[in-house]
Amino acid sequence: MKRSYHHGDLKSALIKAGLDIIAESGIESLTIRSAAQKTGVSHTAPYRHFGSKDEFLVSIALDGFEKLASAVGKNTSASADGPNEKLAAICRAYITFAWQNREQYRIMFGPYIRDKVKHADFYGAYDRAFQRLKSVLEEYGRSRKGQQPDTSMTALAVWSLIHGYSMFLIDNYEDVGGLDDRQVDGIIAHIKRMPDSTKK
Repeated sequence: MKRSYHHGDLKSALIKAGLDIIAESGIESLTIRSAAQKTGVSHTAPYRHFGSKDEFLVSIALDGFEKLASAVGKNTSASADGPNEKLAAICRAYITFAWQNREQYRIMFGPYIRDKVKHADFYGAYDRAFQRLKSVLEEYGRSRKGQQPDTSMTALAVWSLIHGYSMFLIDNYEDVGGLDDRQVDGIIAHIKRMPDSTKK
């Protein structure tokens, strides 16, 4: 079904159309033309905003990073004050976002954007997401008596674990069927038990 859009928000309408398409039919079915058709505009109209499919995919990825940051921020703010609870909240928010936005998450972290080095805004959004995780880990590290971990390496290790688990769920979503709270709790408990091998 074609949707109308208000003057001036065509870019947002096209991103929304792109998200609908990948949710319904997968990333392979997404083209600028298909998004234009779904939005109800001419196939040339999107080129006012996107010079190529790569630029379109970058915009979809940036939308995902913004939503991820928002989800993480809301969950950590709503959690109890303790660093343990904040760490659990950020890990759970990350995994839940990945599961609920599987195709967008693939665009954010997969090989679909062919020339990422040309897009500084993409790397900026990526780094902000990592820095948010790092800041929570710094607070968590300070709460562990006598331990001063290298938070950059610890953040990388934690991100690798939750990202890897998220990709496992996404790649096997038909068999998985849904998030298993017990597994997520187990991942978080394992993170909290991680030795500070990166201690300075």
